[in-house]
Amino acid sequence: MAIKEQESNVDAGSTFSAKNTAQKRIKKMREKKIPLGWSERKLLLFVIDLLILCLSLHWYIFRRNIYKSVFFDSSDYTLWFAILIGLWITVAILFNIYDVILASSTWRSIFTSVIASFCATFLYLFIPYYTPIFPGSRFEAFLFPLTVMFGIGLWRFLYSFFLVQSTFHKTAVIVGAGQAGKTLAKEIKLMARIEGDVHLSPCYDIIGYIDDDKEKVGKEFEGVPVLGGCSNFIDIVNESRPDEIVVAITHDIKADMFQTILDCREMGISVTTMPALYEEITGKVPIQHAGQDLSVVMPLRRGATYRMYMVLRDIVDFFAGIVGCVLTFLMIPFIWLANRIYSPGPLFYIHKRVGKSGKLYNIIKFRSMIVDAEKNGAVWAGEEDNRITRVGNFLRKTRLDEFPQFWNILKGEMSIIGPRPERPEFVEKLSEEIPFYRSRHAVKPGLTGWAQTIYRYGASVEDSMIKLQYDLYYIKNKGPFIDFLIVINTVKVMFGFKGR
Repeated sequence: MAIKEQESNVDAGSTFSAKNTAQKRIKKMREKKIPLGWSERKLLLFVIDLLILCLSLHWYIFRRNIYKSVFFDSSDYTLWFAILIGLWITVAILFNIYDVILASSTWRSIFTSVIASFCATFLYLFIPYYTPIFPGSRFEAFLFPLTVMFGIGLWRFLYSFFLVQSTFHKTAVIVGAGQAGKTLAKEIKLMARIEGDVHLSPCYDIIGYIDDDKEKVGKEFEGVPVLGGCSNFIDIVNESRPDEIVVAITHDIKADMFQTILDCREMGISVTTMPALYEEITGKVPIQHAGQDLSVVMPLRRGATYRMYMVLRDIVDFFAGIVGCVLTFLMIPFIWLANRIYSPGPLFYIHKRVGKSGKLYNIIKFRSMIVDAEKNGAVWAGEEDNRITRVGNFLRKTRLDEFPQFWNILKGEMSIIGPRPERPEFVEKLSEEIPFYRSRHAVKPGLTGWAQTIYRYGASVEDSMIKLQYDLYYIKNKGPFIDFLIVINTVKVMFGFKGR
């Protein structure tokens, strides 16, 4: 009896301690005043950057008009600013300066944004006819880039010093302490990491879970406490006043819980789902937590402009296929000679791949492995794969081995952008182990894609699942903007020798 009473006292003490910790956590989070969400932070960074760029250029034009008696035709202003903004967007994507996590790191954010500012404005100086006439004096010529670098560097310092404070964090309560809720909390926890002396903040705070499982109440999962169930949901919301309620229930929601969520919405609190928030902060689709909700893994409806976008894509693919085939033809003598010296054998590698609607087609690439590399069957390429030749290693790192696939694009079997074409043997295996894997065959495979430019080369089932999450995100959000991001990131991979 004494032992049981002691255990009971320990459990009661643990519950009290957990409740006390949760109350302190809620009190601390309620001190915030201006919550800024993920997309709002990206927009804020972008808008202030553009404002600094445009004001710097306007100041330069005004200064030359007044002090140097050089008067510009105002009709040219729109084009000057448009070119500057276009250059900035391209360079900013290359340097990844709108990553919210990295923007919270003071010195890293300042360094990358200043370098990006220098590159964009330096390139702007050398564009003839379509930009203002810059003076011959070196000081005068570099006055505009220096102004931009100082302005954007100062803005990034202010952002990383002030706007990452808890005052500007967005808070959320997760409904459901199951695997879906834990996965979201884990992802946010991984983002709020420390690298050396640098603290990276996701600017998102999870107050706690709501779950009707009484055994979970008072416990912590991924450092987040379970505050209670449906019966005291409203009380918890009134006490903590979260900015957002995240529904992380993959099965049917009980009627009383559903009504309570609606009541919270009527109180003016934003309600979202775990897949929606997960997509926003990671750029992936959480396929393992989709349940039977098709809207999580695929777009059920397209906008009115989607058909026009697809027609333009086909036109771009056709002309890109022609240009790519010409470039491939010019590369053939040099690659043939290099292979002849270091690894004699066929110039091209031709193999079956799974395309749109699951149809098979023959992919063509420059051979990058030794002859008979797969005589014992198909296997994934490893990190230090001794089958890859010296020439092949260079071709893979620069993605030049992919260039013959422009012939597949010209034939209509592939597109410039899409999921990576996979081998039938792997597709059959992965379809059995990964849910929704065949959904990637809803579009043409691509020479490059969202997953290829963000995630490393897939060499396992786990890698394939993560890449599928990226692929499905692209399929759901397919459009001109994400295509532009992928093209810029592909250039970065090629010139950064990051291919594999």
